[in-house]
Amino acid sequence: MEDGVSRLRDAALKLLRAFAIVSLPAAGYVVYVAPVFLQYGGAGCLSDERRNETHHDYIFGLRWVKWRDTVVCGIDPPTQDEGNQDDNILVNGRRAPLPIPPDGEWQKSHADAQTSYWPVRLDYLAATFPGSYHFRIGWRWDNIDNIFVFSISVKK
Repeated sequence: MEDGVSRLRDAALKLLRAFAIVSLPAAGYVVYVAPVFLQYGGAGCLSDERRNETHHDYIFGLRWVKWRDTVVCGIDPPTQDEGNQDDNILVNGRRAPLPIPPDGEWQKSHADAQTSYWPVRLDYLAATFPGSYHFRIGWRWDNIDNIFVFSISVKK
């Protein structure tokens, strides 16, 4: 009986350590980007209909998150740092990468948000693989509505 209790305790401790490894950086990132939401919070950038809509484009398990909680606006379009994506558009005299790369292309881009507290870098990584499988994580710039949406997605 004691052996079973020890194994259960050890398994529980391993699970807690794994949770701490993931949750501490996540909590730190939330504190880091909080000023962006305070200054550029995007609920006002969205239509009433979209504001309360949930992210059907998120990965399973996160589709309950509402758009109003993941959007910021009023920030300049991103700059592409790395990647082979050539699709971009001219915005305010400079080139900005389109959010979804064509098949076989990828991008790592960022936008700088100047807040009242500290500057915040909004990073984005996106790739589209042959067969049109698309992966993205980070702050996706929506070039139609000129908003940034935090996105974690894999889709075809």
